[in-house]
Amino acid sequence: MAAKYRSWCLTLALVAAAGCSTLGTPRPAPPTVAEVVRLSKEGVAADEIIRRMDQSGAMYRMPASQLAKLHDEGVADSVIDYMNQTNIEAARRDEAFFQANRYMWYGPPFYYRDYPYWHPFWP
Repeated sequence: MAAKYRSWCLTLALVAAAGCSTLGTPRPAPPTVAEVVRLSKEGVAADEIIRRMDQSGAMYRMPASQLAKLHDEGVADSVIDYMNQTNIEAARRDEAFFQANRYMWYGPPFYYRDYPYWHPFWP
């Protein structure tokens, strides 16, 4: 019996060690909007700015009016498009998370008699 528990503990320790070893290095800090404007004015290539944003996992949730102001300040169109795309992808992830977890508290949907809506406590 003790050997069985010992093997379970060894397996658990190996899984935990493997999980910790895959954490890797932390991401760099995402460039702020002011830094993006500064880099653009300094003449840094748009591909380099996008690479920095991509490596950091940056997400920019801003209205279109602020994106237009970035264009007026000299930020390249490809950088602005990438910033807008991060907002769209974040909204898609949020919606996918909501759709995947919306039944967590209520259980799967079901239909009661002829009613086209569901609720777990419907009469």
